Amino acid sequence: YILWSIYLYRRRNKQLRYFNGILEELVLEKEVLLREIHHRVKNNFQIINSILSIQSRQKDLSIKSFLAQFSTRIYSMAFVHEKLYGNKVVGQHNAVTFLRELLEHSCATFPDQTLKIDLVVSGKAIYLPIEQLLPIGLIVNELTVNSLKYAFPMQENGMITIAIDQNDQQVLLSFQDNGIGKIDTTIKNTGLIVVDAFVTKLRGTVIVNYEKGLHYQFEFPKQVDQK
Repeated sequence: YILWSIYLYRRRNKQLRYFNGILEELVLEKEVLLREIHHRVKNNFQIINSILSIQSRQKDLSIKSFLAQFSTRIYSMAFVHEKLYGNKVVGQHNAVTFLRELLEHSCATFPDQTLKIDLVVSGKAIYLPIEQLLPIGLIVNELTVNSLKYAFPMQENGMITIAIDQNDQQVLLSFQDNGIGKIDTTIKNTGLIVVDAFVTKLRGTVIVNYEKGLHYQFEFPKQVDQK
């Protein structure tokens, strides 16, 4: 009886140590997740503040136009968040799938539904962290809206092409439409200023070509090893 009691006592102690270890890991994971949430919320407020600051410099906007444009950008941010944070996969996400869904959403919610746009998104399945995909998604959204507004005047059809790839050091992103290009190169609207701000945030570079429509070529440094 004594030996059996000692055995049960030791087994219970072993189980308690095991469950205590699990609880400590859960508490640590919760603390890490809370810090991550606070960090991302802070970043999102900074993004909103930056967009407000950029848009407020456009002196030709009426209050109604200002609020409408800002509302559209916030709605786009909400969509990007839903796709990134609603994914069950924690950490990194398939950039091609995400950009295809974003492009389809931007075109589907554009007010002028008489314009028919062919959408092409190409690239191998590369995985990027949310911290990088969020500003990339907002860049693509701004360029898409810009093309839908200005690239196809008096046209019924158009094409928007996105390609994403990577090498050992860089993420390579291409955005192109087959519209008329930029009419006045001395004027930069709010959307394109926002694009430049996000490129700077990502420590990236951009080359713009207007010969055959609008063509943006981006390079961003890789932040983490790809999945």
